[in-house]
Amino acid sequence: MKKIIYTLLVALMALSFMGCPTVNSDLNPQLDLTGLFLKGEADGWGEGIPLEKQEDGTYTAKFVAPAAEMQFKVATADWATAYPLDKDGNCVVFAFGEEAEFFAGDSGLSNPKVTGLSSGNNYVMVVTPLSTSVMIKIIEGENSGATSTAAEPDLSAINATTLAQPNAYILIKGDAWGDATVGKYSFNQKGDTYVAVIPFNIAVDASNGWGTDHYQAWGMIGVGDNKDVKSGEKQFNFADGKLNFDATNNIDFADIVAGTKGVITVTATADGCTCVATVY
Repeated sequence: MKKIIYTLLVALMALSFMGCPTVNSDLNPQLDLTGLFLKGEADGWGEGIPLEKQEDGTYTAKFVAPAAEMQFKVATADWATAYPLDKDGNCVVFAFGEEAEFFAGDSGLSNPKVTGLSSGNNYVMVVTPLSTSVMIKIIEGENSGATSTAAEPDLSAINATTLAQPNAYILIKGDAWGDATVGKYSFNQKGDTYVAVIPFNIAVDASNGWGTDHYQAWGMIGVGDNKDVKSGEKQFNFADGKLNFDATNNIDFADIVAGTKGVITVTATADGCTCVATVY
């Protein structure tokens, strides 16, 4: 009897040292999310907000909501790894307060989206690693009821006034030559004008995925950094060599063909914004 009681005591002591499981004590190994960022409209699709590992094994990133809906991706700095998809391979759309599961994969030009936010309020993205996926939930952050003092971006027209705002840029989201110019290009002041330069170098054997033999591209004009000016974007229209917001039309240059290189210069003045291609 003494031997049985002793054995039971040893078992009870072992159980007391085991404690309760945490997020990192699942039977399956969990993903290491070190080096991942919250990228997207929260930082104007810039370098991203790094995920910080917490004591409970979750990862968090604080951000200010740029609008009621926010597009984003949880990804590495070089976009080589990203978690945008649901179990069916579609980009996740979920509401503030909900928790959704995200899987790794390539979503192309589509992005996950969270809805139900309040523009200018502070939030925290909580990312919980699982064995092959992550769970993401948005919660209120510190001073979440406070309204941001940052100015609303002026996207009424594409001109020098618009592009003088902090962190103004042109974002090329897709082009006919295999997305050769996809990226974010900043505007820099030159006297009273603001200029962005988009270099291109089209290989001789490049394939034109839009079924044409010349350059076409679409994208956004964006401004803001969520510090001085809230981030905002609006799709541009191209007509008569100028950019505007009147309709939806691609940039189109017939002289940018396979085997050419040069620059596309976007120049904003008080009167508007021209877009000119120079082939070297």
